[in-house]
Amino acid sequence: AHMGFTQLEDTPEALKIVDTVGIQTVYCPAPPSADYREGKGDWNKLADQLGKIAAAFKAAGKGLSYHNHHWEFSKVGGKTPIEIILGASPDTQWEMDLAWVVKAGEDPVAWMDKLGSRITAVHVKDIAPAGQALDEDGWADVGQGTLDWKSLLATIKQKTKAKYFVAEHDKPSDAIRFARRSMEALKKWA
Repeated sequence: AHMGFTQLEDTPEALKIVDTVGIQTVYCPAPPSADYREGKGDWNKLADQLGKIAAAFKAAGKGLSYHNHHWEFSKVGGKTPIEIILGASPDTQWEMDLAWVVKAGEDPVAWMDKLGSRITAVHVKDIAPAGQALDEDGWADVGQGTLDWKSLLATIKQKTKAKYFVAEHDKPSDAIRFARRSMEALKKWA
């Protein structure tokens, strides 16, 4: 499940919810404020806080992972925020949103080579060809865009510890169409 950072800060309550619902791993979906997106957030402080939460989750037999967007790949003091977050604690894992890695101008396979052992889930999302799907913010149904998901899925299985593959579209004009087409493509490749 995704739980916001503010909810995770009350770690005992978050763990109570996790236990009640039967969740094994929680994914923090974003930093706590727009400051981080604008380059004004303190990534080191956030990383330390996430590390403490991750340690508490690990002690409870659960996992804590962080979900990226494109802003986690701008350099801060010579490192990217995703490196800062994962470097602060071995207990914090990564839910790689692969399409956001690409949107950041980064090579997702290079990141898998570097931090694949920390990737426990992957968002399977596609990017529309340039100038298309503007009403959907440039996203596409999986298999209808520019990413070679057939090859990427094989690479993810080889280079990461991903247990979860989450089909996602940030702004589908038709959620049922997205789900149907994406699952058809994924079943063909899996």
